[in-house]
Amino acid sequence: MDSKQAALSCPLCTQKYLTEEPRTPCLLPTCFHTFCRECVTKCGQQAQPFECPTCREPCELAAADVRLNFAMFCVVEAKLIASGECRLVCQDCDEESDAVNHCTDCNLLLCQICSDHHDRSKRFRTHALVSVSEIRDKRLAAPKGKRFCEKHTQKELRLYCTTCEMLVCDDCCLITDHKSHDFNLLGEVAGEHRQLLRDEAQRLHAATQPLKEAIALITEETRILAENVQSAEARI
Repeated sequence: MDSKQAALSCPLCTQKYLTEEPRTPCLLPTCFHTFCRECVTKCGQQAQPFECPTCREPCELAAADVRLNFAMFCVVEAKLIASGECRLVCQDCDEESDAVNHCTDCNLLLCQICSDHHDRSKRFRTHALVSVSEIRDKRLAAPKGKRFCEKHTQKELRLYCTTCEMLVCDDCCLITDHKSHDFNLLGEVAGEHRQLLRDEAQRLHAATQPLKEAIALITEETRILAENVQSAEARI
């Protein structure tokens, strides 16, 4: 197994991650090691709290509550879409037809019939459509459709409750559990988190440079030492 394939496989069972259970990648909350859902479940059945198989860090969560490694999931999904192993279906109708376009304004995958309706409608005529073939060529993850509230099923989740750290709808903030909480628009929160991730990535990149230089120095010194040993042995 090469390094790229290993990175997209569970280190415990060595099976490739998939976008369907029980092979989805799951992220342990304390040590951030990733395993497939099936292996996490087996670990949870052996002990509670269970230990990370890699570093033995205890995980206080029940195995069923360990969350999806969304970043890894998107990489896996993009690979499956590019190879044709993952089928994209229309998110605007109930026909389960193959999607041919993605509307970036509605954030919906559209079949040919729904795409034609978009083009003819005055309301949607100015929307931008990106072909599914372009998504495959660029090795992108599947566009995610709108998410709706479990309590208020007709309401889109477009706000973020900073008190509870979860997505909520307008009604949640106005009339139910979150009405006295602090919240913000999801787009603004996402932008802030993206910037935080960029800053952290830059910090980590800067921190790795001295390590790379140290490794290169040790490698060179090891090579020189090995040559000196060989030279000494030849003179004996």
